[in-house]
Amino acid sequence: MRTIQVNVGLSNNPLTADQVVNYFATLQGYRLMAYYVTTKTYLGEPEETFVGMLEYNYANDSKVLQDFEKIASEMNQDCIALSTKKMEVLAFNPSYSGEVFRFDSELFEYMKDAELIKRR
Repeated sequence: MRTIQVNVGLSNNPLTADQVVNYFATLQGYRLMAYYVTTKTYLGEPEETFVGMLEYNYANDSKVLQDFEKIASEMNQDCIALSTKKMEVLAFNPSYSGEVFRFDSELFEYMKDAELIKRR
């Protein structure tokens, strides 16, 4: 199994934090391993953010990217930040037409091993 870490903003999101947790807990092809909600910054503004780690078994990371582009659309997000062993990218909502920016590891909330162990 492979793992993916995600940061999903909750501002503008039609789902509450609990609904986002349930969404990822029941997302086909993925297994929610651990999560928490924290405050991060997006475009200079503080935003409550879902930080999650999921397992997936897809061989091709392009499938994961495609899935998260769809999720960004469903959750009314400009983009969702993703980190795997092979890639660190922003999965943009297909209807997003604003400025395209790159993944910034300084802004990404990484889940540490101790946090993961604590939440299993």
